[in-house]
Amino acid sequence: MIGICVLAMVVQTHLVLGIPLSMGFLEGFIFGGTLFGYHCTHSDWRFRAAAWGGAALGGVGGAFWVQSFKDVVVALVPMFFWLAYYGFQRPGIAGLRASLLAKPLTVAFAWAWVTVFLPLHLEIWSLAWPIFLSRGAFIFSLALAYDLNDLAYDRRAGLTTLAMTLEQNGTFLLIYQGFGAAALFVGIGWTTGVYSMSIAISLIVSLLVSAWWLHFMIKKESWHPWHKVLIDALMLFQCGLVLLLH
Repeated sequence: MIGICVLAMVVQTHLVLGIPLSMGFLEGFIFGGTLFGYHCTHSDWRFRAAAWGGAALGGVGGAFWVQSFKDVVVALVPMFFWLAYYGFQRPGIAGLRASLLAKPLTVAFAWAWVTVFLPLHLEIWSLAWPIFLSRGAFIFSLALAYDLNDLAYDRRAGLTTLAMTLEQNGTFLLIYQGFGAAALFVGIGWTTGVYSMSIAISLIVSLLVSAWWLHFMIKKESWHPWHKVLIDALMLFQCGLVLLLH
């Protein structure tokens, strides 16, 4: 699911900028790398096996995609933040993961970098910054929803998160602020001519639906086994809405 979500965000970047998309080695690198990053330490051996399969796919895709030193540097940025997230050691409570604010910010930055800047040529980056900031704010809110879902696990692991500190009401306030920031950057993207009004409307609608959905879903305790899948589905929903209305 998470690999499909990251590709959906890459597709969305191309859609909002009106750039043709053809799936290739870069997308294989992104898909495989995301699978590995999320599942390489999973307790279920099947997820770990999928992670190492993703690593192989990502390695092959990256090797064929890289054409210059710039490509290497751009690809190493999210890899560095992934290592820093775990404190450059086997996953535990060290690194940026152990910092209240750094944890969701790191996740947001890595996702925005991989799904906005990585697929674009360097000369387009100056045009894409509102998309980068909006995407980061959107993922920041989803990361906080993940933390709400993981409260019991984080307590057992000895991690202190923003969701644990702010509790549910405070966390939802921050989630709404994240969605609000995302909407603000969507507005900036529209007013500066980065994308059309129909794209802006589709993104704003997706943010409003996401805010409602998270509040509705998190309170459904019986849905807890499916919470993460339902949070991830918001990325697919946003991409689908952009595809429909662009």
